[in-house]
Amino acid sequence: SARSSLSSLDASSMDDSSTSSEMWSIDGNNKTNDDAWYEWSDENGIIAPKINVRPTRPEERGKGGVHAAASIPALDVIARIPKHLVVSTAGAPARAIKAAARAAECTWATELTAAAIVALHPDVDDDDNDGGRREWVKSWDAGGWATDNFDLGPPEADWGAKCVTGSLLATGSDNDHNIYAKFRFPCHPVVHRAGLGLALLTGCKEGESLEALQCRGRAYRSMRDALSPLVMTPTGHRKGSVRERRAWDVADVLSRVLARA
Repeated sequence: SARSSLSSLDASSMDDSSTSSEMWSIDGNNKTNDDAWYEWSDENGIIAPKINVRPTRPEERGKGGVHAAASIPALDVIARIPKHLVVSTAGAPARAIKAAARAAECTWATELTAAAIVALHPDVDDDDNDGGRREWVKSWDAGGWATDNFDLGPPEADWGAKCVTGSLLATGSDNDHNIYAKFRFPCHPVVHRAGLGLALLTGCKEGESLEALQCRGRAYRSMRDALSPLVMTPTGHRKGSVRERRAWDVADVLSRVLARA
């Protein structure tokens, strides 16, 4: 079945004439509200009367700011999202479906990442080319562990941010166990160090956090070559060839999709 990055929300088709602003139970004088979010959601027909959204604090690293504004019973619908904004594998442009099918492993994560990439890089021939969806996906900043290299500690730290290949998710290979065994590392040293930090942060066992990062890396590499051509204009904040920057953009989108699916 189709998976979407808004799976916890009720995606329903909304009448363009509906006035979603009447549904907000928010104090307009409350300066802690995220005015940009309310303006954007109102323009795009999102109805969410039981949640309050405020800008995230620096210590929340993009993962906070949403709070209940009213009592929410079990199984209650907390938001209604117009279908034209939902990033889903159902009804994705044909080029996204074809690219995902060419991946070494075509999973729901592969298909959903392909759908998110084509939303960011629309083509005039796409049958669901929508600017609202593009702006929505483009606004995704935070993602999984070390989507931002800041998670890996000070820039000067050995085997930290300065040693990644684009990003942590894009660092390493499927043969790292054999490559680094002679140094008694179970994987790439950067991934190993990040796994120790993740274990310390979450309180899980070091082996579990390391396996999670390695699993994530394998998933990325299985789709990298197939999805990279979908990136029409790679971001330029990292130095590298066009091919490398396309691959790193795939990694970034995958990380953000996994954090929201």
